[in-house]
Amino acid sequence: MYQRGFTSSQFVDGLMTNSYAAAEPSFLERIEALNGPASVMYGQTTPGGMIDMSLKKPTETPLHQVSLGV
Repeated sequence: MYQRGFTSSQFVDGLMTNSYAAAEPSFLERIEALNGPASVMYGQTTPGGMIDMSLKKPTETPLHQVSLGV
């Protein structure tokens, strides 16, 4: 993914990753894009920006889902 002409760094819960398995939408709670040189505050990222993905956290009560298709 490119931001402002540079390849963007991907982070999962604040840790840099190169895995696309962590970006499975059903596992994600939110995706944040930080554009520009401000992303350099987070470490060795490019001046283009960074993508931060937050994984879903477990809940105290179990959630159940059932779907049926015909």
